[in-house]
Amino acid sequence: MATVDISALRDVFQKTLGVDPELVTEAAGPDDIPGWDSLGHMTLMTALEQHFGISLSIDDIMEMDTIAAILTVLKRNAEG
Repeated sequence: MATVDISALRDVFQKTLGVDPELVTEAAGPDDIPGWDSLGHMTLMTALEQHFGISLSIDDIMEMDTIAAILTVLKRNAEG
C-alpha cells in the first residue's frame, strides 16, 4: 500500500481532477477544489482505491467530504 499523506492525495487529485496540487490542503473540501462535485467524488474514490490498494465502503465514501476526512478514512483502512 502506498503511503497515506497529503502529498499522495495531491498527486491523486491532480491526476484525477486536473487541479493545482496547492489547492489540496487538509482544510479543503468540495467547495474549494474545482471538479470535486458528486461525479468527481466518485471518480476520486475509485482513483483512491486503486492508488492505495483498498476497498472503500459506502460509509467510508460518504464520510470523505474534506481532505482531512479522506486522510482519516484512508489511514483507518490502511491499519485494518
